[in-house]
Amino acid sequence: MVGHAGTVVSRDDLSQVLYNTEYNGIDRSIDVYISRIRQKLGDDPCDPVYLKTVRGAGYLFTGPDSA
Repeated sequence: MVGHAGTVVSRDDLSQVLYNTEYNGIDRSIDVYISRIRQKLGDDPCDPVYLKTVRGAGYLFTGPDSA
């Protein structure tokens, strides 16, 4: 995601990279990974600065320079 900072990365794209399969719409493991990354970054899940959820599209990493 860091390599795609400023670009929305879909769950399907993340699933392809992590598991080499299409996202099935049910698996929540990607959301758990995102949650853990937010914790490590110190990002507030209610008001994230670095890693934002784009509803219906995926996740957006804004990077420290644009925060």
